[in-house]
Amino acid sequence: MTLEVLASRDARAAARTTSDHAAARRSPSRFTGIGRGCVLGLVMSALGATLSGCIPFGDPEGPGASGVVSLGEGVSTSGLTTLRVRAIPASGEPFDSDNPRFTGPALAPEDRWITVNERLDGLTFPHPYQLGMVLGTTDKERWRLFAWLSAADVDSDAPSSGEPYGTITFDVDECGSGFDGYCTVTEGANVTIDQVAP
Repeated sequence: MTLEVLASRDARAAARTTSDHAAARRSPSRFTGIGRGCVLGLVMSALGATLSGCIPFGDPEGPGASGVVSLGEGVSTSGLTTLRVRAIPASGEPFDSDNPRFTGPALAPEDRWITVNERLDGLTFPHPYQLGMVLGTTDKERWRLFAWLSAADVDSDAPSSGEPYGTITFDVDECGSGFDGYCTVTEGANVTIDQVAP
């Protein structure tokens, strides 16, 4: 094979490589456009899923209460182990401290707020609390809150005889903004433990 033939082959190969590179530079949008479209589609899908879910735009802040628990004059934590805070829908009847009703009728799932349970070890009063639902609404506007000091190490829905407690009522705000019922946390629902369960 002569030197002229080898040189001719090398020249043709170099020309083809140069031509391919130039073509790629002239038409990158065919691939880049697809890539950008896919990325944009993924972003929009994720955004749509977020907007249609509960957090942060789907459901309102759930109903609840927050405030501080204080101890009344002469109330001691001695011999007691746990601070408990619970709320139930108010009955509409005046509260009778001589014959208190600490529990209500069977509650719908949206009205079963988890009882706050905090060990008294190292706790100081007044002590802040918050309870309620994270998201959602309730059809109950007025609620009765109980806070008590318990000697029991197991969960309970009401103070036992001889345990100190306090109670207040509070209202949950109407949701508005397209939601029926009542929602959001009622702040400043402060309660003082100043009574003893009979």
